[in-house]
Amino acid sequence: MRKYSIPIGFFLVGVLVAANAAYADTLTYIFTGPLFNYAESPYTTQDRITGSVAFDRNLLDINGSGLIHTGLGQSFSWEFRDGFNDFNNNNTTPCAIEVTFSAFAVIEAFIDPTCGLTSAADIFVAHDQSVTAYVSFHDGACATYSLSGGCAPFGFSPTTPLTSNPWSAVPEPSSGFLMLSALWALAFAVRKRAAPVISLVPLTSQTPPSTHRWTVSSPGARRTRAHPGCSSRN
Repeated sequence: MRKYSIPIGFFLVGVLVAANAAYADTLTYIFTGPLFNYAESPYTTQDRITGSVAFDRNLLDINGSGLIHTGLGQSFSWEFRDGFNDFNNNNTTPCAIEVTFSAFAVIEAFIDPTCGLTSAADIFVAHDQSVTAYVSFHDGACATYSLSGGCAPFGFSPTTPLTSNPWSAVPEPSSGFLMLSALWALAFAVRKRAAPVISLVPLTSQTPPSTHRWTVSSPGARRTRAHPGCSSRN
């Protein structure tokens, strides 16, 4: 049974992480938009839209699919910023914050805190299979990521395809705890497999207790025997 300890340990790590990811009480996803390729001062091409959403795991079905939106109330928190604007569920009554999931991955999003584009202060994100837009406004200045090199019309211009999904899941604290527990169990299994075996067996049943000698052996090592006076026997 000992030779299966390492494979079983890795299997337990996988099971614990997968199960906890699927059933964590709160799910949090981070949004990291592309760097702007068009920027009016004070924006620069080193700025971007970032943000996050957090919600009760039960708002998705067992397969991790569903639509999360601001109509859900206190069970859904969100924040989006661009270095100059900061909109969140505590300081803004949004027009629409909608995120669609499939298999616990974001497949569509529509982020519109101000109901349309507002030149004084705005962040707008939309991406699905047909429309993509990443636009920011601050004090009349505009910044965007698009092929058109500008913000008109309304930022809904075709964008350069992204090489990766701008959304990523954040492990919950309970995930980290279960992962650590599994790794401790795996480390113990590995140590147990590699530890030497201590054998405390008398070398001969004919020797008085005061003259017994003991030996320590490891797996595969030969057990040695010794007894006072053995070397003088013929």
